[in-house]
Amino acid sequence: MSDSSKPLKKTDSSFAIETPEGVRIYFESAGPFVRAGAILIDFLLQGIISTIVFTAISISGLVLGEVATGLTLIFVFLMQWFYHVFFEVYRKGQTPGKKWLGLRVLDARGTPISMGQSLLRNLMRTADFLPFGYFFGFLAVLNTNQFQRFGDLVAGTLVVYVPQPVGSTTATANLIPEPPPFPLTLEEQRALISFSERKEIIPKALSDELAQNLDVLNRTKGRSTRETLYGIAAWLAGGRR
Repeated sequence: MSDSSKPLKKTDSSFAIETPEGVRIYFESAGPFVRAGAILIDFLLQGIISTIVFTAISISGLVLGEVATGLTLIFVFLMQWFYHVFFEVYRKGQTPGKKWLGLRVLDARGTPISMGQSLLRNLMRTADFLPFGYFFGFLAVLNTNQFQRFGDLVAGTLVVYVPQPVGSTTATANLIPEPPPFPLTLEEQRALISFSERKEIIPKALSDELAQNLDVLNRTKGRSTRETLYGIAAWLAGGRR
């Protein structure tokens, strides 16, 4: 299996990504106005959180003194630069604003966004914001095929509508990392991890069909090969017990 996925020709706001397994998955790009709505929701939520925290720090400042000022600066730094990164990396590419409007950030190859990509796309918010109100970012979204702002172009990411559920998530919810029954080559390990990363967007029936080619890895009775492959991929990715 190849380790590359590429976006195919876009039609209107929809486009397809062909995965290394040869599966074509369709997405719908999020346009500028719905993205602006998500930004506004996140901005309001950040304001509410900041108000609560600043009030608490202000009250505690009577006891903490100058330490309260340091805590305020640390909080402002974290809120400014890591609010979006936290949710994009640890909450399936969805800040509260994106989740409310049914959006998600993805790698342009259809895999979850990485920490490095999230940091890069959010550092670029400064350029997107210029000269005010995300003006440059808005222009970039209007002039790119998949509605990408500068941060998306630099980091290789896309903002799409969340695909409808394509199968049961019971297996992945109870995922147990397990080692492979025999050594795998580096290419085989990468292929398994890539397959697992797309478990939320490849239909369950198709995942089962693809997994049947690797029945030799399934040594657990009563468990589908697809579930076993996800467990091995989680172990290979660092979820060792």
